Amino acid sequence: MPEERLLAYYDLRCAPLSFDFAVYLSGLVGYARINGYKKITLCIYAPFYRKSNPIELGYSRGYEDRKVRNVLIDTAGLIPMIDDIILSRSGMLPQSSHSYPKNYDPTDPALQRGSGISLMPCTPIDIEKIYDGSGNPRIYKATDKGLEWIRLRFKKTKATITITLRNTEHNPYRNCSIDEFLLLWRSLKEAYPDKRIIVIPDQDDLLADYKSSGYDWELCPEAALDHELRLALYETSDLNISWNTGPAIFLLFSDSKYIVFGFWNEASAVSSRAIFDRKGPRFGKQLPWAIPNTQVIDWTSSTETDGRHMFATAKKILDR
Repeated sequence: MPEERLLAYYDLRCAPLSFDFAVYLSGLVGYARINGYKKITLCIYAPFYRKSNPIELGYSRGYEDRKVRNVLIDTAGLIPMIDDIILSRSGMLPQSSHSYPKNYDPTDPALQRGSGISLMPCTPIDIEKIYDGSGNPRIYKATDKGLEWIRLRFKKTKATITITLRNTEHNPYRNCSIDEFLLLWRSLKEAYPDKRIIVIPDQDDLLADYKSSGYDWELCPEAALDHELRLALYETSDLNISWNTGPAIFLLFSDSKYIVFGFWNEASAVSSRAIFDRKGPRFGKQLPWAIPNTQVIDWTSSTETDGRHMFATAKKILDR
């Protein structure tokens, strides 16, 4: 029988400094539950940052430190089981014996992780193996604080639909034109006048040029920066429409209704069919833990996805 507390590591020398971390946490919580742990101490190990691709090489000074706080620490703070977070900059590590998931070797080069300390793999296909159909990896839930904010901020006089944008300078091949989202927004307003449509801007855009602010739609910049508020808005909406952006991972591992567009683009090294075949979600399929008909990944090529297609797909769920 294991000890009640699990010491886990996330090693930024080889792990991504991105919302892929939210996938890692789902695997970590699932592993802890299956093996009888009650609490988790998470050590984020960052004596230096990985520089393995053009995106990471192009980060401006200070950008990585912001992502450690906003993406990693804030996201880990959403998980009640994680009640202790350590950030190690010095290279020193808290020592504890720990085990690894079944059939997982963290030093196996084929896994593209190469860390002798990181406890968990972190791709959707890895999560399928950890849960093996016996658990629910939908771990992202709205907090009482977030739900109270929703009540005060929006009064909830109308049902809501959210649209989550992606228009960052990092890997622009994964973006969707704001013009297409405007077409989607206008179509939704016309078809569903009784619903309030709330647009969540891209965090990088919000902190830079804020191009998404130059339009008539209702923006919620608070939710772009605060994950508790984002989750509460997602959970209380009739449908959440998102492009293939990092925060969409919260939807994939939640109980909220969603459509996620733009998963496939051969022009992008991180959105090709080969990537999804290898890392997941499995190309052309839905996640095995998705709620049928209300949690949908749209596998139309992102180069063929426009506002009309997004509206038609959303309408099928909203009218069901």
